[in-house]
Amino acid sequence: MTHVMGEHLGEWEKGIELLKQLRTVSFFDSKSESEQAVLRSVASLEVAGNKRESLDDLSASNQILFLL
Repeated sequence: MTHVMGEHLGEWEKGIELLKQLRTVSFFDSKSESEQAVLRSVASLEVAGNKRESLDDLSASNQILFLL
């Protein structure tokens, strides 16, 4: 979702909203790695869409994974 909505379509906001909607699915576990992946993906779309300048609110491990 991040790749297609961001890189291919340039729909940063729509991609962010779709990712946030994943959190509302009944089987989504907010304490899992899935939540961390959503956080990184949202941050990626925010950076690409010029809505974020810093990754300071992400954990150190998420900042590293973001850069990979």
